[in-house]
Amino acid sequence: MGENSAKLGLRWINLSTLAFCAVVAVFEIIIFYVITSLSVFGFTPSYTVREIAHSLTFRTMKLNMVFYLILGLVICLFNTMFWKILKRSESLRFSLIISISRGFILSFPFIVIISTIFYSNFPKVKVLGFGLSALLWPLLAFIFYRFYSREPEKKLGIEMVLVSGLIILIIANIIRITLFFDYKIENPITVSLVLICAVFMFAGLVWLFRPLRIRIYERTIMVKLRKTIIVLIIASGLLLASGVPLTLYSLTAFACRLKVIFPRITQKYLEIQVGAQEQMPNVVLVVWDTVRADHLSIYGYPRKTTPFLDSIADQAVVFNHAFSTACTTIPSHASIFTGLYPSEHNCHNEHLKLDLGFTTLAERYKKLGYITLGYTNNGSLNRYTGFAQGFDFFEVAPSFGIFSGDIVYFHYLNVFFPQFSRDRGARATERAIESWLPLTKRFDAPFFLFINYMEAHLPYPWTNQAFRFFEDPGKARKKYLGKGLVWDYFYCQGGISPEAQESAINWYDGSIYYLDFMTSRLLDLLSKEEVFDNTIFVLVSDHGESFGEHEIFGHIVGLYQHLTWVPFLIYWPGHLEPMRIDKNVSLRELSEILLALTQNAIPAQLKPGSEEDEKLIYGENFMPADFLERISSFCNKPIDLSLFERREKMVIKDDYKLLWSSNTGYALYNFKTDPAELQDIKASPDFPAL
Repeated sequence: MGENSAKLGLRWINLSTLAFCAVVAVFEIIIFYVITSLSVFGFTPSYTVREIAHSLTFRTMKLNMVFYLILGLVICLFNTMFWKILKRSESLRFSLIISISRGFILSFPFIVIISTIFYSNFPKVKVLGFGLSALLWPLLAFIFYRFYSREPEKKLGIEMVLVSGLIILIIANIIRITLFFDYKIENPITVSLVLICAVFMFAGLVWLFRPLRIRIYERTIMVKLRKTIIVLIIASGLLLASGVPLTLYSLTAFACRLKVIFPRITQKYLEIQVGAQEQMPNVVLVVWDTVRADHLSIYGYPRKTTPFLDSIADQAVVFNHAFSTACTTIPSHASIFTGLYPSEHNCHNEHLKLDLGFTTLAERYKKLGYITLGYTNNGSLNRYTGFAQGFDFFEVAPSFGIFSGDIVYFHYLNVFFPQFSRDRGARATERAIESWLPLTKRFDAPFFLFINYMEAHLPYPWTNQAFRFFEDPGKARKKYLGKGLVWDYFYCQGGISPEAQESAINWYDGSIYYLDFMTSRLLDLLSKEEVFDNTIFVLVSDHGESFGEHEIFGHIVGLYQHLTWVPFLIYWPGHLEPMRIDKNVSLRELSEILLALTQNAIPAQLKPGSEEDEKLIYGENFMPADFLERISSFCNKPIDLSLFERREKMVIKDDYKLLWSSNTGYALYNFKTDPAELQDIKASPDFPAL
C-alpha cells in the first residue's frame, strides 16, 4: 500500500509540474501585455483585453508553450530520479522535489534573460540581472521547502506556488521591458507602491484562507476537482503547443486544417467560401524592406545587385519612378494595404497602429473569394499593430524575441540550423511557404500571398552572398560574423568615417544580392507547385535607407530621394504587356492596380496619356517619439535632437519635389538632375509653380 501511495504521489507531482509549466508559459506573455497596458506606466502602445486574449493565438505563445512543456518533461525525469535516489521519508522527498522543481521553473525566465543581458545599455541592470538569477533559484527552493516541510498535509500547495509565481513573473517582465525597450519608468515610486500593495494583497489572501483551505482539501471531492483542473491545464497547454489556435482567428484557415480529418464535413463550407472564383489569378506581393531603388542594377546601379530581376525585367512592367508614402515601415505598409496616405489612415510614428475600421488589401481579396496568406519578417507588422486584418493565415517570423520560447528557439536554430539564423528570415520564409502552398490546393480557389523580407534591414545577414562586394569577402565575413551595425552609434558620434560608410554600403548591396537570389528561389517554388503560370508577382519596397546623406543614418526621418524612391515591378508573363513606365506613381496606388489586374482590367497607371500623368504624389513623416527616447538613453550624453523633432511632408510633380519640415521650412529639388537633392532651387527665379 505504501509503495502504491508513493507512486501515486510521484505521478501527481509530475502532472502538477507540467501544469505549472503550462501556467508559467501563458502568464509570462499575458503579464507582459498587462503591465505595459497599466496607465501608471505610461507605456505605449497599450492593449485592450481583447488584444491581450488574442495573444493565445500567436506563434510566440506556441513557442513558449512548447519550450515550457519540454522543460517540464525534463524536470519530471529528474523528479523521478531524485524520488528513487533519496532514501528519506515520503513527506521529506515530496518537500525537496517540489521545492527544487518549482524554484527552478519560476527562476527560469531570469535565466533566459541572462542570455540576452549583454544587449542592455545599462551596466547596473546587467549586474542586477546576474545577481537575481544566481540567487533566485536556491532562494525560492529554500522558501518552498520551508513551506512544504512544515505543513506536508497541504500536498501540492498550489496557491503558494501560483502567488509566488505571479510576483516573480511581474518582476521578470519589468526587467524585460527595461532591457528590450530601454524603457524608463516615469514614476518609479508610484509603480513600486502598486507592486508592493499587490504582493501584500496576495500574501494576505493566502494567510486569510489558510486554515479554511486545509480543511477543504481533506475532502475527497475537492481533491478530485483539483486533479481534474490540473489535467485540463495540461490539455490546454498541449493544444496551444500544437499550434491549432494559430488558425482559430480565421474560419477558412481552421476549416483548411480540419479538412484533413473531416473532409466531407468541411468541404461544403469551403465551396461556399471560395468555390466560385476558380479562374481568378493568384497574387504574390513581395516587399523588400528598406531597399532603395538607386542600389538596384535593374535601375542602373553599376553593381550587379539584382541579376534575377534584371533577367525578368524585359517580361515585366517596371515603374521607374515609384515613391513610398513615408520613410518608415508601419505607415508605408499601411498605405500599401489601405490605399491611403498616413494622415488618412492615421498609422504612423505617433500612432503605431492600423485601426480595424480600415479595409485592407487582404480583406478585399478575401471578399473576392481568395485564400489570404501573410508572412512577415518584420516584427512590427503584427496583430497588435493591425496588419493581420483579412488574412486566413498570418505569421510573424520567429526572431530574437523577448520571451523565453522565442529566445530559446533562436539559440536552437543558431546551433542546429545555422542557415536559418544567418539571414533575416528568408530561409525560414521559404520553408513556411512550402508548407502553405499544398494547403491552398485543398481549395478550388486563388490565393493572395504577402511576404515581407528583412535582409536589407539592419542587422544585415551573414551569408556568403551578403559579403560578395567587399574587397576580401572571406575576411569581411570573419570580421562581421555575429556582429552588426547600429545606426544610433553614428548619431552619437556625430558622423561616420568613409571606411565605415563604404563597409556599410558593401554589406547592404550584398544583402540586396542575397534578397534577389532568394526571390528567384521563391518563383522556382511557385513553378514547382504548378501555380506560377496564373500568378501575378509584384515586388516593391516600403522605403529606402540612408548612409549619412543629409546627416541621416537609417530611415527614421527624411523624405529625400534615397528614402522614398523604391522599386516597383509587376511580373505576369503572357498576360501583361512588358513596359517601362516613366510616370510618377505612389505605393498608395498599389492596391488599386492589383485589384484592377485581378479583375481583368487595365489600371490607369499602365495607360499612356491618362490623367495619371498630371497627378501629384504625396509623402508624410511624423515625429518619431519612441526613437527620441531611445537615442537619448543610448548615447549617454547630450546630442542635438532637432534633426528628429519635426514633422515632414513631400509633394512631387513631374521632376520636382517640394519638401516641408516643421523646423526648417520649405525646400525644392529637381530629383532627376539632382538625385542627391543638394541644390535647393526654391529661390531660383525660373523654378516652376507647383
